[in-house]
Parts: sequence; structure tokens; C-alpha cells
Amino acid sequence: EKLRMEYAASRNDAGDRATSPRRGRSNSRSNSRSRVGRSRSRGRAEYAGGAIAIGEVSTETLTLDRKDVAYMLGTNGSVKHRLSSFSGANLDIDTHGEIGTIKISGTTEQRDVARICIFVTLQQKKKSIQIPDVEYLEQRPDISYFDVPREAMGIILGGGGANLRSLENRFRTFMFFDTETVRDGNTRRLFIMGQEEGRRAAIREVTSVVDFKMNGSSRGGARQGRPDRSRSRGRA
Repeated sequence: EKLRMEYAASRNDAGDRATSPRRGRSNSRSNSRSRVGRSRSRGRAEYAGGAIAIGEVSTETLTLDRKDVAYMLGTNGSVKHRLSSFSGANLDIDTHGEIGTIKISGTTEQRDVARICIFVTLQQKKKSIQIPDVEYLEQRPDISYFDVPREAMGIILGGGGANLRSLENRFRTFMFFDTETVRDGNTRRLFIMGQEEGRRAAIREVTSVVDFKMNGSSRGGARQGRPDRSRSRGRA
């Protein structure tokens, strides 16, 4: 429940950057997250998943179970480094005590992306990703999606998610499945966050792998979502 509230806060903060208006958005924030600091300067930082973020740099704190926060740190800080590098936000993780904290420092855009990455990563810890607002993700201008047949999910993920991590590294993207929602043709939706060029390249690679798995060739195409803002959501 706490993770759902954190994701909802991320959704509310960045709703005005979605590609279409949304209704019923609340401005309330979870009690488990509080703003703890704000710099007076305006920063300029590279966000690997989108345009250069320019704006005031602030810090906010997520309070989570210590085991969850330790998972966010990863072996030798690997998970923390990966999410910080992608989002452009600085992540300061404290695992001392029964309750751990993650301090997220960056511009509004960077913190927004970091919160989404943190939410998804902690869902992956459960071996199942439940997205509370799929429509919001589909409307984000920095996200594309691709419907993968269930039979091909294994080859896309690889052992322990190794293949998916490899794709992320190659194309500088952040990728994850909505594993709970079964779509047309018994498919699962793969979300790809990042710059347009990287998303397009990742989709081409996934298309080739899926077609080879399903058809023994790489000339077809699974159902593909909008790779850029000019295309309608869910277009084949």
C-alpha cells in the first residue's frame, strides 16, 4: 500500500507533463514521503531518459522498510547507481535502523522519473509488477510500450532479468513489464522509458527477438505502442 501511495505521488507531481489532460487527479501526498530540503540555485543536469532538465534542485525523502531500502542499494550499490544514472537524480540511501530512507535530489522531472524507477524496482522484488495507473504511463511522452506474447517473455527477460538489463544498458532506457494485466492475444505490456532514439532502437530489437521466438524469423511485429508523441497510443 505504501508503494502504491508513493507511485501516486509521482503520478500527481508530473501529471501536467502527460500528452493529454487527466481527470480526478489529487494533489495530496503520502505521509510516508516528506520534502526535507530545497536549494536556492537553479540547476542544469542531463536526464538520460529525456530532455535536459533545467530547474530548481530540491530534495525529498521516501521512508520505507529497511529491507526494501537495502534492495534499492543493490550489490556494491549497483541498483542505486543504475537508477541515479538513468534519472539524473542523486539518491542517498540510508539503511540504518528499522526504517530506511531514500533521499532523492534533483529537478522536478528528475525526481519524478526516479520515483517511478524506485516503485517499479521494488515491485520487481516481489516478482510481480502491479501498475496502479497504466493509462498515465501510456500517456507519458518519454514512454513507449510494446505488447509481448507470454511465450516470448522469458527470452526478453533472461535469467534474473539479465537480458532486459542488457537492453537497458545498450539503449539507455528503463524497461519493465506490466505482469498482472493480460491483454489481447495473451500478451503482457512492456514499457520502455527513455529518449525517443533509445526507445525506437529498443523496440526494434525486441520486435526482432519476439518474431524469432514466435515465427523463426525477424520480419514480423508484435503489437507496438507509441514510440513518439506523434503516434496515437496503442497503434499497431
